[in-house]
Amino acid sequence: MTSIDEEILLPPIINLREESFESHQLIWLDDDTSSICTGKLRSIIAQSRIFNNIDECMQHLKTTENRVKFLVSSEKFSEKIVPLVHNYQHLRSIFIRCHNEKENEQMPLKYEKVIGCYGTVKNLLTALIKNIQDFRRHCSSEEHIFEIPHKVDQTTDETISWWSQFIDFLARVVQYPINCKHRLVNALNTYYNGNVDRMRIIQEFDETYTPETAIRWYTRQTFFFSLLNTALRQQNIPWIFLFGFFLKDVYEQLKQKHTEYLKQQNRVLKVYRGQIISQKEVLQLKRNRKCLVPTNAFLSTTVSREIAKIFIQPTQPEDEFQSILFEIELSFEPTSQLFGDISSLSTFQDEEEFLFMAGSEFEVKDKGVRFEESEQLWIIKLIENEKIDMTDDVHEKMNYRRIALTYRQRELQMRKTFSCLESDELTIICYNAIGQFHEQLLNYNDAIKNYQEALELFMIHPKPYYLWIINIAESLVRILMEEIGDYDAALQYALLVHEYQSLYWTSAIDEFNDGQIDIAKTHIKLSTIYEKLLKYELAYHNLLIASKLYTSSNRTYSYSEVKPVYTKIEIFEQMLGKKDK
Repeated sequence: MTSIDEEILLPPIINLREESFESHQLIWLDDDTSSICTGKLRSIIAQSRIFNNIDECMQHLKTTENRVKFLVSSEKFSEKIVPLVHNYQHLRSIFIRCHNEKENEQMPLKYEKVIGCYGTVKNLLTALIKNIQDFRRHCSSEEHIFEIPHKVDQTTDETISWWSQFIDFLARVVQYPINCKHRLVNALNTYYNGNVDRMRIIQEFDETYTPETAIRWYTRQTFFFSLLNTALRQQNIPWIFLFGFFLKDVYEQLKQKHTEYLKQQNRVLKVYRGQIISQKEVLQLKRNRKCLVPTNAFLSTTVSREIAKIFIQPTQPEDEFQSILFEIELSFEPTSQLFGDISSLSTFQDEEEFLFMAGSEFEVKDKGVRFEESEQLWIIKLIENEKIDMTDDVHEKMNYRRIALTYRQRELQMRKTFSCLESDELTIICYNAIGQFHEQLLNYNDAIKNYQEALELFMIHPKPYYLWIINIAESLVRILMEEIGDYDAALQYALLVHEYQSLYWTSAIDEFNDGQIDIAKTHIKLSTIYEKLLKYELAYHNLLIASKLYTSSNRTYSYSEVKPVYTKIEIFEQMLGKKDK
């Protein structure tokens, strides 16, 4: 039998070539496309498009404004297309393939985005690769990590981002299959098929990745970093589930580093981040006093103010795009956002990097937005929003109660994601995860409803998901017994647990018969329920079965584990007059 850990419970990857996933794209416009090597272009940028018609190319540029573009044009088309598209905000750089470089020397002088005109494909590709590498190196400072608010008075619990909570339970609640890494690797191999350099990195990831190297892999200058953050920014649910185990591993490493930080005597008090945002967004931040600013992806910061400024250039207040230096004051409270000094784990240990978990939330300080004339940049001071616990179990229930009133709205958003899921198993997992979240919120009726949805779907699924059925049914037994007090309903699910425990262990290849102890514990639970229902004979009978299973088991167990069973048997024997027998 195949256990649940061996099953793949993540969505299938369909039409990866057609998915608008990466944050940037290469466009090649040429009247002669026969000599263009598609594989070579894909090795530069996975998402590359070739056009030999200027109108089709223009239409594509107009309808895909959500991604940064690098345009390569032949000399024939360049005279017409460059003046038309030069001012497109999402067009970063233009490269001209020409026959005579000297005849086209004026083009880069006339149009700022034209990097150069190149007489050979080799020289053009060399310049193109360098330009793209520069973009990738600094893209995190140019793409939107922060979600800038558009309304005044956004500091209440009602406006807490559902996305932050979604990331939270992906990292803390969802249990991922043991082979989930292989599913991600298979998806990446499909997505980057033909890109030799990236497939080599994927192979290295497959062979060397461990949970202890999660942050090191995140900080490496590879496509992995940008791919994950792009998935988070786009709220691409299927891909985020593929990365789910990685989010969980990063979360655990950050949690450890955060604990170490709280114990330090000489703590870092402030970290910095340089970033480019629009003039309109700056005005919104300035106008909305103490507004909430959530992050939609991981947030990298540094202790060094000078390092943070490397990623920005001097600007003037009237410019369309503004250079921002975020100053973030760190909190010493256990209930603060999850962050840590990852210098010892990072590929770049000299950058003194502090990493915040994806979905972290901040508040703009009162009068915390000002333009610094001497440096020609904006200073925006942020403090952590300490309303959501992401680190300390002691405060967990308290903080979940605070957001209980707004979870309903976030749950509706999460359920909308079901429409884009292409796997029955993933839908079931979402129901189960929502049930777990409701249980943490003490919304037991809603938890029961979602657990029941997941249970019913697993039971009719063609695959034998025995362990999932057992675990969900046990959750229902726990809530119905301990929180609701409905022992009749609890009995039905306890019997279901017993049935599937037997199916699981009799189907499993297990020479030591370890499952007998688990089945014995099911009988003990049944005995407890029957006792609550005043069915003492059945309660006694189940304890006898449990004791026999313990006795015949090959698994080592302590006497303290089985002593309560024999004590209870003696009580029932006296009650039922069976002592003499």
